Amino acid sequence: MERRSRRWQGVVAMALVAVAIGVLFGNTVVFLAAIVPLVFAAYGYALRPPSLEVGVERTVSDASPASGDRVEVTIAVTNESDENLPDLRVFDDPPAALRVVEGAPAIATSLAPGETETFDYSLRADRGDHSFGAAIVVGRNLSGGIERRLAVDIPDDLTVVTDLDRLPLADQTVQYTGRVPTNEGGEGVEFHSIREYRSNDPMNRVDWNRYARTRNLRTVEFREHRAASVVVVVDARETVAVASCEGAPDAVSLDRVAAEHVVETLLHRNHLVGLAVLGSDGGYLEPDAGIEQEHLARRLLDDGPQSLSDVSRFTATNRRLGGSIENRRRSPIHRLPAESQVVFVSPLLDDWAVSYVRRLIARGHAVTTVSPDVTTRASLGGTIEGIDRTARLSDVRKAGSTIVDWSVEEPLPVAVARATEGWSR
Repeated sequence: MERRSRRWQGVVAMALVAVAIGVLFGNTVVFLAAIVPLVFAAYGYALRPPSLEVGVERTVSDASPASGDRVEVTIAVTNESDENLPDLRVFDDPPAALRVVEGAPAIATSLAPGETETFDYSLRADRGDHSFGAAIVVGRNLSGGIERRLAVDIPDDLTVVTDLDRLPLADQTVQYTGRVPTNEGGEGVEFHSIREYRSNDPMNRVDWNRYARTRNLRTVEFREHRAASVVVVVDARETVAVASCEGAPDAVSLDRVAAEHVVETLLHRNHLVGLAVLGSDGGYLEPDAGIEQEHLARRLLDDGPQSLSDVSRFTATNRRLGGSIENRRRSPIHRLPAESQVVFVSPLLDDWAVSYVRRLIARGHAVTTVSPDVTTRASLGGTIEGIDRTARLSDVRKAGSTIVDWSVEEPLPVAVARATEGWSR
């Protein structure tokens, strides 16, 4: 796109005013003085506009950074024409949700034929999927009177994850599109297999290259990615509401914090997520997806079951079920959908928690155990409790559950990152 710049507009306006004054008052000096800027302006507009034969490349240091990392972006612009570009400006378009923390996504330079200029800037990675826009190249002629603009589309994307996004899920999925890879063929993006063509197969999955060679129709199968149904079970029993020291958060508070992070992460990954709180003041929220489910789960964790009394898919465990308190605490186990996986959040301070994991696995649920460590080595009793908890972690692992052992002295994502080093799918 070519247009006139505003560089000479003010000069032309002042010159025209001077001409008018000279003519009106018959002042030859003023009239002649206006001729000089008019000549310069005419010269500026008369120069041929530059040819924008340029190549622009963007290099991103890491397309899948962790949240909080710095991402270095390098832009290289090359003059691919046979003439000088005396006034060249390049403006990159970084993702709007990411903050530039160093440098600037723009440069003003001049380039000789074949010359390349680079510039760098840094972004702070925040969780989510982000896309760059087109780079805008602006070239002006020597006088700056005429400019040309060119939009160079450079498709680059960033997928920023937290270490909590690595929380493993088993191949126990439901018939919804999600992010858990399966061993089944269907529609997707990752090649799975080739099979015989069927009459109802979509035409875009026919292997036309093979047909051109062999005249035999074959259909390409891709690896399907499905959503999981996950119920986050929070151990909020009064018997485990203990802290490592005075003033520190107790295990139930840490359970609730971990559960909130897990629920948010899984919902953002398009899974169906439910929430069960074990305890005398607990409840069960059936699995669902979306932002509303996230709000409901947060209300249950922060405000208790009374805040969801008007929600149809929520059941307070002390309202519909009779029997002993212990039965009410254990009640959500038979409400879990058969296809659901479980993330069990518990400090594992008693053998009941271990038996609960075993019961979940016996009922066919894949279980991941997230366990905040509130034991301390500051006393003999604390040391013994720490040893007992280590034994329970071993028992839970032997039962078939993956483990995230979370020390209260570190962020939960760090514990997940450390645990993933030993996990395999």
